Amino acid sequence: MRALDVTIVLHKPARAANIGATARAMKVMGFTRLALVAPGAPLEGEAMAVAHGAHDVLEQAVVVDDLESALRGSTLVVGTTARQGKDRMTPIKLRRFVTDVLPAYLPAQLAVVFGCEESGLANDDLDRCQFAIEIPTGPLFHSLNLAQAVMVVCYELFSSAPAQHVAPVVSDARRQRMETLYRGLETFLTEVEYPNRTSLARAMADARRVLDATHMTERDVNTVLGLFRHMRFLLRKGDAERE
Repeated sequence: MRALDVTIVLHKPARAANIGATARAMKVMGFTRLALVAPGAPLEGEAMAVAHGAHDVLEQAVVVDDLESALRGSTLVVGTTARQGKDRMTPIKLRRFVTDVLPAYLPAQLAVVFGCEESGLANDDLDRCQFAIEIPTGPLFHSLNLAQAVMVVCYELFSSAPAQHVAPVVSDARRQRMETLYRGLETFLTEVEYPNRTSLARAMADARRVLDATHMTERDVNTVLGLFRHMRFLLRKGDAERE
């Protein structure tokens, strides 16, 4: 069976009630893995009260200081956003992502990232994601509460394949192989002075989105890394000859 393992990531959530409601929404749909990045409220008290019946989700939640730590181990990262802009990743409608895009990446360790209640995900945060998704809303009001947004996303994931998220079978060897490739690509782009750090982060996010859907063997990865090494050699040789 092609498996999907889901982690809901709340990036800097500010309100205890939203954290608790998120835990409850997740458990209703069968998801229990929650990661909190620098939460602005404690997980006891109000959060526990609102998470009625889902206390275990909060008790087992991973609390970290930065988004990179929360995403460690994920093979597919998706950010949620309702904002668009020239320098911002263009979002895909949630249902289209679940039905048309996600199947190509299975099996996967999926992290779905939600921004803080006031401002959502910043561009730098979204650049860490391979895809951005949006939840369509009616014309009268476009703003969803954080826990409501989590509930809608979890519902779509659960409805698309109710049993997929219970048996993670992602290959550690494949994950390590692809991470080696991405490190090699990032090293190469850095050495050729790819325009700037923002452009580099965007390029790496795009590369992950495209290459994660492939089935590269160890030989494929070594071939590509060999090409990077040869191109770096040629660039250095050219620089030396010009000097």
